[in-house]
Amino acid sequence: MPQTKIKNAIGPTIRKLRNRNAWTQDALAAKLQLEGWDCTRSWLAKIEAQQVHVKDYELLYFKKIFGVDLEELYSTLVPKKADPRVRHG
Repeated sequence: MPQTKIKNAIGPTIRKLRNRNAWTQDALAAKLQLEGWDCTRSWLAKIEAQQVHVKDYELLYFKKIFGVDLEELYSTLVPKKADPRVRHG
C-alpha cells in the first residue's frame, strides 16, 4: 500500500482551531465564502487531512477567520521553548 504524501503543515492546526470554535467544516467553509474565498467543505477536509497544498492567499483567509498570527497556523512546526529549570549538557 503506497504511503500518503503530506502536502501541507497546517491541516492539523486548522482542525484544532475549527474545533476550538465548535464549527463544522460546513460552517467554516461558509465563513470563508463570506470573506471571498470559494472554499467547499470537501476542500477543507482535504486541507485538514493534509492531502492538498495550501496556497499563500488561503493562509491569509485562515488568519483572518481565526484571528491568529500566521505563526500560529504553523504551531505544529514551532519548536517548544525549553524549560529553564532543566539543565542540558
